[in-house]
Amino acid sequence: MKSYATLESTLQVSRAEDFTAETTRTYSGLRRSVFASTEPLPPGQWFWRYGVESDAGPIFGRPRPFAQKNAQKKTV
Repeated sequence: MKSYATLESTLQVSRAEDFTAETTRTYSGLRRSVFASTEPLPPGQWFWRYGVESDAGPIFGRPRPFAQKNAQKKTV
């Protein structure tokens, strides 16, 4: 069994609550519980779930919805 310090996790963000491959972005090998994507998500309804790696693949928690709003440009 791996210790907590060596566990890797996976974050998935998807347009579909069932996380079909075509609509899902997967970020694997994460070692921290904080994640900041370098690519913005398009506006709309999204779902996310977090998984811990196991020998059989990631074990995910339940999907959670969120809404991505249009990005606003900063004005000076």
